[in-house]
Amino acid sequence: MLVLFQLFIAIGAIIMTLLVFSQFHYLIRKERGYDTENLVVVRRPDGLAGKLEDYKEQVSRHSGVLSVTNSTSIPGSNFSRMPFYLEEHP
Repeated sequence: MLVLFQLFIAIGAIIMTLLVFSQFHYLIRKERGYDTENLVVVRRPDGLAGKLEDYKEQVSRHSGVLSVTNSTSIPGSNFSRMPFYLEEHP
């Protein structure tokens, strides 16, 4: 009985490993929805906290800029461990 239980656990672990591997492989190859070659990231330590919309408007006026957005992390990379902030602490 114990041997069958261990075999069942081992087969389950192998299936779960293959499932996680296939999901990771899917995430790596998935189309992201944006061109990673023409992406500019401006790191800002909240120097634009109150002027972000004005900055985005000024950048979008340039003819070579297709769109402007704001994010708490670089698209496609690791994200902050605390993606949600209190209103008084952005």
